[in-house]
Amino acid sequence: MDDDIYVNSEDLNLQEMSSAQPRTRTSIWAKTGPPPLPSGAADRCCRWTAVCLGLLCVLLLGLSIGLAAWLLTQRDQLLTNHSNLLKERDQLLTNHSNLLKERDQLLTNHSNLLKERDQLLTNHSNLLRERDQLLRYKLCYEGVENPRCPPGWEVFKCNCYHNKKKLISWSDSRQYCQSLGGDLVIVKTPEKQRFITEKKYAGWIGLRKGEKNRTWTWLDNTPVSTWYWHPGEPNSDLGNCVVIHEWGTTNNTWYDSSCNSGQWSLCEKPAFTQN
Repeated sequence: MDDDIYVNSEDLNLQEMSSAQPRTRTSIWAKTGPPPLPSGAADRCCRWTAVCLGLLCVLLLGLSIGLAAWLLTQRDQLLTNHSNLLKERDQLLTNHSNLLKERDQLLTNHSNLLKERDQLLTNHSNLLRERDQLLRYKLCYEGVENPRCPPGWEVFKCNCYHNKKKLISWSDSRQYCQSLGGDLVIVKTPEKQRFITEKKYAGWIGLRKGEKNRTWTWLDNTPVSTWYWHPGEPNSDLGNCVVIHEWGTTNNTWYDSSCNSGQWSLCEKPAFTQN
């Protein structure tokens, strides 16, 4: 009986020791970590880790190279597009400048055409007036129509004559006559010279000396065929214009005088006609 008790107490001690050993191992692992793996397993784990890291680096390097190449391609494409846009802009600016020049040229041509048209219309109007005046002269000289002059004018044949008794220069006299629709008188026939002398008309006439050729010429650019100089005339280098005085005979009433001197004005214009 004693032997049974002794055996049971040994079994009890063994059970207590076996149950106590796991608790002691667990507490040791908690303090020091799991026990180290065998050396072969650790090497395999390190190799796999290095391989994975190497593959990851290679992958990242490939991605970086690919991304860099793509970015460079995109940059080059953008630079090419930018260069093309600059060329297109420059071409558009050139075209715009050319169009502006063409527009300005067209406007200039249009303005010149308008001026030419206006000049042609003016010439046409002047030709019509000259034609009508020639027809009136023809009818007047043929006796079909009778000449008529406005108040203050004297009629002779188919022209009207007016003597303004105010001392002014040759140029001012001409402007005055032109403002009345005429010009300074041109004396080409003895009949007209006689009429002027009989009427005691005096003043500037449409005869002067050219500045370049120093030749006496009528206002219609025709040379003088008959002279009615007073004896001793012309007698002055400064006398480039001609004035008629009321004294003297029919054939000697012309005097040369400075164009700036003051003389009367002797105007002539075509007569109006009436039936």
